[in-house]
Amino acid sequence: MVNKKYLLYLFLGFIILFDIGMVSIFFTNRAFSHLALWRIEDLSNKEYFNFSPDRKPYYFQFENVDNPEIFLGKIKNPFSSDDDVWLNVIHIAKHTKKQCDVSIDKKNNSVKWGSAEYIFKQITEEEKRGVDCFNCCILLGGYLAAMGIKSRIWALEGRLFDKPAHSIIEVYIEPLKKWILLDVSFGFYATYDDSLLSLLELRNLLLKRDNGRLKFIYILDEPSNKDKILKLYRSLITTVILRTNNNYTDRYKKRYGCLNFLKDYIDSFPDYFRRGIDYFFGSKDLFIHYIDEFSPPLRIKGVFAHIILHFALLSLLFIVMIFLFNILVNRKFLIQC
Repeated sequence: MVNKKYLLYLFLGFIILFDIGMVSIFFTNRAFSHLALWRIEDLSNKEYFNFSPDRKPYYFQFENVDNPEIFLGKIKNPFSSDDDVWLNVIHIAKHTKKQCDVSIDKKNNSVKWGSAEYIFKQITEEEKRGVDCFNCCILLGGYLAAMGIKSRIWALEGRLFDKPAHSIIEVYIEPLKKWILLDVSFGFYATYDDSLLSLLELRNLLLKRDNGRLKFIYILDEPSNKDKILKLYRSLITTVILRTNNNYTDRYKKRYGCLNFLKDYIDSFPDYFRRGIDYFFGSKDLFIHYIDEFSPPLRIKGVFAHIILHFALLSLLFIVMIFLFNILVNRKFLIQC
């Protein structure tokens, strides 16, 4: 007859090995961690992504800075005519890029994720820090919100999160009734036959190799490695995901959800860990994945990753409860002896 205690230990050993494997995969596999933490919806209708700000979906949020004057006060040159919104956007983008163009050194001298005002404070009032593409988009979104211009952030995730992500911003230009791509990190926007392009329009041209009349217009000096940038973009732009919560001011105030009371302690963690905690315990943002022949649906993979992650967490909790129960039983036995 098989010893029941032996079977229990065998089962617990299997669970422990499973949990160790899941922790390892979670921290080393970008695809699994993002699919497990993000709430992703698949959409193939391009028209959905063309909504105007006054007709946005109910779950979509734009940036809403508390103190717009701190952004506007930093702009040294006067704005161009209010009639030309795009020139105003480029003016702000140039200023933002100059602020962000500080090298991120090996001492982790980069800004910490937060609201646009928090990022602004770090690069203006504290020691200058490097700004990655995601935080640079948040910062530009703060400047644009201070001017009353709506923006939204996209994540470029390569082929199913197989590369480090890149973030870009799209700006809604009211006179054109259109969302326009603006990559403030690389410092360019794109045109085709002199028409300003959205992200999905640029993606379609790049993936279908229709580059003849495509131009990258650089807002500052044209880089010497522009061919490498084009090649990098083609590899990144297969999987594109739209963030629906672009209000980082309010989101940052409620960061970490039920663990917000520990925010001063959690804020000292590395950024990837902080954002992971926020995704799991805090924000329940919806991420819209554009699907077509180049990028298949992610929803089923996401559901599967969610199930695995929650099973791992529940099994870990089960092991802890077994361990505590065993301690209590042994203590009671020793007291009786």
